[in-house]
Amino acid sequence: MVISTGVDAVEIHTQVGRLKEFQKLWQAISPWAEQLKLLAISCPDGEGMIEYLNAIYDLINPRPRTLIWQTDGRPMSGDIGDGTTLAAVKLGQKVLTANLPGYVQLAGGTNSYTVAKLKAMGLLKEAREQGSREARVKDSSLPSAPLPLCPSASIAGVAYGSYARVLLSPVLEQLENKEVNHTSVKATVHLEAEPDLLWEAVGLAHSLVSQIKSQQER
Repeated sequence: MVISTGVDAVEIHTQVGRLKEFQKLWQAISPWAEQLKLLAISCPDGEGMIEYLNAIYDLINPRPRTLIWQTDGRPMSGDIGDGTTLAAVKLGQKVLTANLPGYVQLAGGTNSYTVAKLKAMGLLKEAREQGSREARVKDSSLPSAPLPLCPSASIAGVAYGSYARVLLSPVLEQLENKEVNHTSVKATVHLEAEPDLLWEAVGLAHSLVSQIKSQQER
């Protein structure tokens, strides 16, 4: 199994009703579970989702250092609309309210509107901490009260899959065009070897990542 070669992070995609399949997979992974620094479990919505995730949590033993619940709002959508990301945010909110141990990360239906929607709904860590700081300033009788924040109290991250591919597709198409030389023989061209395209791709990726990273670093 590949994980035996020193892999320290694993992402498992599952869905409601596949507990036996998950158990079988975890039995194969568990001998190396202690070396895992991170385990991400991705699951779309469905009837009994929270009960299913709780059952999965009970199966995971030994548990990795970090556990991420990836809420797959609209799997493989890549849509750019505001309504698409609302489905992703609402599913993340649903899992947050279940208070599962670990962190919650959005996926499936995420796009350029996602972070703005999270801010508006008060679901980002920075927004919650800001509210807590303001409350403590107003109440001088509790000058040293701790922030009422646990790992699962806020959305911890956003995964951009299909939408990121849509965003970067013009750059990748240009790279593919460069792979055909004058003799029409296709040769592999690495993005790192094309500085202009590389930095264009970095800029596009930064336009997404910076929205949430800047929130977390304040």
